[in-house]
This record gives sequence, structure tokens and C-alpha cells, in this order.
Amino acid sequence: MAGSRASIARVLIGLVGVWGTCLAGAGEQQRWWQSGPAGPPRGSVELGEAPTSWPIGGATTKTRSGCSNVLLEPGFEAGPHSAWGESSSNGWDIVQTEDPRTGSYSAWLGGDHREDAAIWQAAFINAEAVSVILTYWYKIDSEDYCGYDEGGLLVNGVEVEGHQFELCGVNNTGGFVQSAEVDLLALAGTAPEIRWFVSTDENLLSNLFIDDVVLEVCLEPTQPDAVFDDDFETGDMSRWTTHQGPGADGLGL
Repeated sequence: MAGSRASIARVLIGLVGVWGTCLAGAGEQQRWWQSGPAGPPRGSVELGEAPTSWPIGGATTKTRSGCSNVLLEPGFEAGPHSAWGESSSNGWDIVQTEDPRTGSYSAWLGGDHREDAAIWQAAFINAEAVSVILTYWYKIDSEDYCGYDEGGLLVNGVEVEGHQFELCGVNNTGGFVQSAEVDLLALAGTAPEIRWFVSTDENLLSNLFIDDVVLEVCLEPTQPDAVFDDDFETGDMSRWTTHQGPGADGLGL
């Protein structure tokens, strides 16, 4: 049934009013998802380069006491091509205002046919870390069948188990959901690359949105200096320095 999927695709697209590509103006291409058009067509821009490493910084209120978020622009609020590297085989900006969870921006991967998209950042993790946890919020919005479009999380180019997604209608999240935790303590002392990707085929559209990423690094709490309590009841003055004053008790009283 090689032609059945394309036929069904045309029927479904007609029903929901969602087109993978459309012509606007003088042949300009636009990207769409189920909520409508993405806005003006993307022009030709230079794709961002992958950062090699980032210093500790960019802490947000999304971390526990004694910990910090070491990612820069964890909510993408600086807009496209800032702290994050981006790539799109169809030339789209990945950081967009289309569907943020918080703030004004999120990362939008997919939304076009035969699209290979990615967004990534490398962040340094202090070698003295005692806890390193990655979490993020994601949204799947697809009209496809399972087994065709895919996306997921890579750390240093390796797929993270439990964070690979079949982008298909039955897996739609209906909104942003928080990911399970990814324990990256084994990478302390390095600058791992955190990357999300999406790959789509020529039929039916799929979208993966990412927002509010936290790479929480916690260090060993600093121990306070040792203190002691002495009310002089033992008569032991070995830990005290005395000053011989006019008094006769050795305490200068």
C-alpha cells in the first residue's frame, strides 16, 4: 500500500487545515504547525556555530539552594543564534516566538517536510560537583503516524535512554511536560554537549518544542570553621590567651 499513506495524508491535512508547506507571495515558503503559520518566511541567514564550552553562569531560580544552572540562556530569551548553536536543513531559525512555555521564546524543531534540525550547547561542569542533573520541558505536536518522524536528546552525540521520541499523533503531549531527570555526574570536570534533534520525512508534519532547560550543578557544601563553647567552669585556660591586668584573677578583671 505504498500510495495509501500519501492519500490519507492529503485527506487529514484538508480536515485540520494544516499544510507542511504553502506558497505565499512570490513563491516564498512558510512553516506551519497545528496552531497556524509561524509568521514571516525565514530569509537566508548564517547558521550558528556550536559553542565549544561555557563558563559557569546563567543561574536561574529553577535550582535548589547551593546549586546553579550552568547553561547560558536556558529559556532561549536572547533569541536565535545566541548562546545556542542551531541548524536546520530547510534554513529555519530554531529559536522562535511561536510557542514558548515561559517568556517569549522556545526552541522549535520540525514543522517542515524532510527537515533535519538541531539545537545544542556545551557547558562546563565543575569537577567538584556532587550532583549534576539535566531537566527540560518539551512538547510534541504531530499529525503523523508512528515510525516515521523522530527526535530526542543527545549528550556528547550519544542517545539518552528514555529521551528519544517517536513524533506521532498518539504521542502528542497536549502541552509542555517536564522531562525525567538525566544524571550527568559522571561528566563532572568536562564540558558536555547537550543537543536536541528532529528528523522528519516528506509526509505529515511533526513538531518538537523545547523550553526552560536546567543543567543543575551542585557543589559540596562549605563546612563552617570549628567553634567551641567554654564557660570557664573547668578552670582550664589552655585554649585562651590571658592578659594580666590590674585584677588578680588572670582575666584582666
